[in-house]
Amino acid sequence: MKPPSCGLVLFAHGSADPDWKSSIISLADAVGSKAGDVAIEPAYLKEMSPSIYDVVEGMAGDGVKRIIVVPLF
Repeated sequence: MKPPSCGLVLFAHGSADPDWKSSIISLADAVGSKAGDVAIEPAYLKEMSPSIYDVVEGMAGDGVKRIIVVPLF
């Protein structure tokens, strides 16, 4: 299978409240439904997973050559 043409990481701060990330996941789902051949993944700075390092490493490991990080602060 061919890797996505691009990866988009939605990078948010994170929180100790596990319900906090539901809005970030909803945004990722909404963007992903319109993004076509783009891998969309949320990542968090602290208190939550996955970390930005894990997401970027995973995308690169899947063969994604261009990864864009969008901060959601």
